Amino acid sequence: MQATGEPQGPAPTTPFSAVHVSGGAQLPPRLLKVIARMIHAPAGSPDRSFVRRVEVYGPGSESALVRASSGDLVPASPGRKAGFYLFVLHGRFVCGSCSGPANAKPPHGTIETSVWSPVVGGTDFGLTNRLPAAMSRLHRLAVIVPTEPRL
Repeated sequence: MQATGEPQGPAPTTPFSAVHVSGGAQLPPRLLKVIARMIHAPAGSPDRSFVRRVEVYGPGSESALVRASSGDLVPASPGRKAGFYLFVLHGRFVCGSCSGPANAKPPHGTIETSVWSPVVGGTDFGLTNRLPAAMSRLHRLAVIVPTEPRL
């Protein structure tokens, strides 16, 4: 499944009750804004009904983050070797905008993954109920807890 660009809609003014960043690193403001828009989707959005926390991995290459999060292979290209982040949202998710066979229920899961960069935007998206073991080898940059989960 592919997702492009940045989530739409205004970012809330106080989107997170807790941000735990590894090693005292700073998260870029634009990165926090993208995460806030992902967590606080517009009212009535069927895709994100409940987000408990977001883990942020990176920065790294697009191909390494996609391979670790989904097992998919993305050819390494010159402009995509650095500066990408992997967002892992934990909660309950339904992809109402995903295509599938007629009369089939939309994909759903308890984990949503998204690869993003400030230059390219969103590149890869997935829904699952369990993360691959390869995720344990990535550098987790931060854990973010939303102010109030959407029910």
